[in-house]
Amino acid sequence: MSQEVIVDDEIIERSRRVQFEPSYPARIVSIDGTRCLNCEIIDISQTDAQLSVQGAMNELKEFFLVLSTVGKPAHRRCRLAWVRGDRVGVLFLFGSSKKRAGRDDTENLQSSSSDPGPRETWIS
Repeated sequence: MSQEVIVDDEIIERSRRVQFEPSYPARIVSIDGTRCLNCEIIDISQTDAQLSVQGAMNELKEFFLVLSTVGKPAHRRCRLAWVRGDRVGVLFLFGSSKKRAGRDDTENLQSSSSDPGPRETWIS
């Protein structure tokens, strides 16, 4: 059963979340390529993911999540949504940044099914 989310008069069908046990290894790479962190994917959907990060995120607000390192790497551009200890929630960014520049990021936060709960810090 999938959910439909209405954002700016568009209906976006969200897929079910996929949980990995054990978690799936991945890497976080800064946009400029100067920083790289190991992480594990806890769960993922087409729009967002929950990660366990090995190391400090510090100033990384946008980055690439590299899903595979064999052949041509599969990756997604992400924005940090929330932080709770070593767990982070990320939103996948789609389309060009020019299209997104006028959009309010709270739209994505409201539609995120990886709601961290009341004790997490939301990043805006």
